[in-house]
Amino acid sequence: MTDFENLGMLRAAHIDLMRQATQASGLDPDYASTASPAIQQPDTQTIRSFVQNAVATGRHIQGPSDRRAAQRIVNYWATELSGRSDIAGEDLKFARLAPPGNGPTPAGSDSGVLELSSTDLGTNPVAETLAYPGLAPAEAMIAPKSTEDPTTGALTPDDHAERLRIRVAALARQWRSTGFTGYLLSGQALAEARSLPMDKDIQDFVAASNQAEADKAAAETARLRTVGRIKNTVIAGFVLLSCLLVFAVIQAWRNVAEIKQLNADLNGQMEKTIAAANTAQIATQEAQNALAILTQAQVDALSKVADLNRQTTSQQDAQNRLDAAVALIAHAVQLGQIDPADIDPKLYEMVLVHVAQAVQSKTLQAIYLRPEIRAGVNKLIGGTDATSYDKLAGYDAGFLGNHIALPKLSSSPAALALLAYENYTLMMNSNQRMAYFTAANLDRSQRQVLQSPASGLQPDPRLDDNQQPDPNWYNFRADDVGQWVDAGDIAWGAAVAGDPGKAALRLGASTNVLTNSVPQPTGMPTGAWGGLADWMRTQHNPLANKVTIFAGPVFGPPAAEGQSPQPVAYWKVAISAVPEAGKSAAASNSLADPLYVIDAFLIPRDAGNQPFDPDIFRITIEDLETQTGLTFDTLVEWTDAAKNAGLQGLTLGDGLAARVFSLTSAEDRESRAIAAELATILGRTDLPVPEVAKVITSLVNMAGADRFLPLSAQAKSTVMQGLAAVPPAFWTRPEHMATRARARIATTDPILATQPATLPPDVAARLLTNLAVQTETQTVYLQFAGMKLEDAQAFSARLKALGWAVAGEERTGDAAKLNEIRYNPTDGTDMDAAVKLAADLTAAGQPVTARPVAIIVPGILEIWISI
Repeated sequence: MTDFENLGMLRAAHIDLMRQATQASGLDPDYASTASPAIQQPDTQTIRSFVQNAVATGRHIQGPSDRRAAQRIVNYWATELSGRSDIAGEDLKFARLAPPGNGPTPAGSDSGVLELSSTDLGTNPVAETLAYPGLAPAEAMIAPKSTEDPTTGALTPDDHAERLRIRVAALARQWRSTGFTGYLLSGQALAEARSLPMDKDIQDFVAASNQAEADKAAAETARLRTVGRIKNTVIAGFVLLSCLLVFAVIQAWRNVAEIKQLNADLNGQMEKTIAAANTAQIATQEAQNALAILTQAQVDALSKVADLNRQTTSQQDAQNRLDAAVALIAHAVQLGQIDPADIDPKLYEMVLVHVAQAVQSKTLQAIYLRPEIRAGVNKLIGGTDATSYDKLAGYDAGFLGNHIALPKLSSSPAALALLAYENYTLMMNSNQRMAYFTAANLDRSQRQVLQSPASGLQPDPRLDDNQQPDPNWYNFRADDVGQWVDAGDIAWGAAVAGDPGKAALRLGASTNVLTNSVPQPTGMPTGAWGGLADWMRTQHNPLANKVTIFAGPVFGPPAAEGQSPQPVAYWKVAISAVPEAGKSAAASNSLADPLYVIDAFLIPRDAGNQPFDPDIFRITIEDLETQTGLTFDTLVEWTDAAKNAGLQGLTLGDGLAARVFSLTSAEDRESRAIAAELATILGRTDLPVPEVAKVITSLVNMAGADRFLPLSAQAKSTVMQGLAAVPPAFWTRPEHMATRARARIATTDPILATQPATLPPDVAARLLTNLAVQTETQTVYLQFAGMKLEDAQAFSARLKALGWAVAGEERTGDAAKLNEIRYNPTDGTDMDAAVKLAADLTAAGQPVTARPVAIIVPGILEIWISI
């Protein structure tokens, strides 16, 4: 006999023997006889030798906790040995761990006794601790008197009786601790148990089994009586109905006049119905006429908008030509080549505005101006109050009727500055010396065409010079000056009230600032970027008067010392409410929030002076958020996410998710209709992932026991078929691991197994395959603290249903304040399994995290939980 050198070697041998037994138990019966020795069920002599070696290992184990762990392994295989048919009486004796030291320990002796408290034997018996089929409770550890045949060593009838008593005692203990009636005996098993010597546990267990048998017989008798009464009632009912039918026929012949009157009444009702149908047809025709009028109104409105845009564009072109001429005249006046007295007064006012803008932007010093020009410029600038930024309200979040908040940053950089200007707000990234984004309000109905601001940029006095763009970026680099917000977008409202010249100065003070500038490749400001600004000003949702415009960069790598930052791309988003002329009749009569039209575009830096094309540069809000790290308002995300948005800003996913929740009260016909919708939607590949996630989340929520059990059979089938239709690729996405774990827990819940939905076998199999409900290769040990053993066993049961090989549960103070899954970090499969197990346990109600621990043996996962 060779013992093991320490507890670690004993555990390793225990795991190998248990894995061999587990693999062999899963073999096909026809294959088991020819299986290789490596995967055959361990024979009796192998287990007997292991038990003897494990007992002797006690000489090498000192600590109480280690000795308890070793004794549990001995109990595990000693109990397995007692269940074999080819054992001797000696195998029924209690195998106790040898005492510490080197002395021999006779089998069954009391030396080196491992003390077991009443807690160990009562609330934590071996069968509960190891959770192994057929394992006996504490009674199995009592060594029965051996009555083996002294000649052959085989078991005698007394041995078999004693083994029966042990197993009945185990069932009695399990029945008493759980209250589960499935442990009660019946038939031949109950008859054999009645003949056993009875202690208090067995006596109560047999009595309860007898009572259960009596109750079952009484219930069957009552059922037969009920069936008889129902049969008699049905027969009597048929007789009564027959009599009534005969009576009705006789009465009908006697009341022909009444039948004629009934026919007359029916004809009258039909005439009323026809008249109502004609009225409904007239109403439908009127509705169609109203729709035609509305459609024509839309066409007329679009035509008027097109005419207005053409007129505005023509005015802008004329203003641009006039601005160019004014710039030339102003230059000639400053050089003394033209006498101001020779210029038309209105034209001279424009010359003064142009010069004043140059003075404001500090590209021209007033000291060098001729006295009369300097006086006019000072008078003009002195009355504008153009640089009082503290009086500007900036972006209006309620501009479109609903609150559209500023985008949020995914991180919270320290160097932020929120700056308000005329009709727009700018979020400054002071580290990059460039705007994160701008948010502007454009009112097309009030917009005016004014004199364009002169060139030149002035710093914003609210920031230090090193917190905003460096003017040298534009003076010594090949980049052109791009602007996030164009003066034409904010030329409305109080900003343009009063004198047009002073209004132009106010707009210049809000747009010709360094904070509003951005380096762009040569040609882009007048190419794609300028074309995008014009398109949003006139082509985005042409019938809408009010438009909110967001703009900003996609930051590239940090710029080298002395170089300007190089955004890798530039983006703009236009948002507007659908005007009344553009709504359907249903939307016009609805109290719901207005629909929104959203256009988002991204222009790469390498687009250069390429003309703007909306089909080339269009992008979704979801993709824009990914590239910029910004998060837009929820209403913006919803409206942009679905191609067919609902009337309340609800997307296609929101609507179908609500339909899934309506299954709680849906009739079978409606349930089947929802099932068809789910199959269609989940089978589409063009829907954004967030939309699909909304529907799948609603299905997972409905699969929970509290919502699932009250459903009708058809509704249950709809939920499960919907989950089976989820594309497998969805479940494999890391961000949906928690949702998959909840689905795994719900679909394998033993409570739901008692309320099965009508589901074809192939659909059920596909659902389990997609959710990765399979036999796992890792062995799982559960250590717990601060909870009842029944709670730990409940977690084990849920995990076993998912395919996890849970070897047992152990109460230990070392698990206090821990909630983690430990795994060996050198094995990638163990890490993936640990993450999956952590998600499953969290979905089952015990939040845990996976943690690598180097001393954990590969192929082993350890759960350490507490409450």
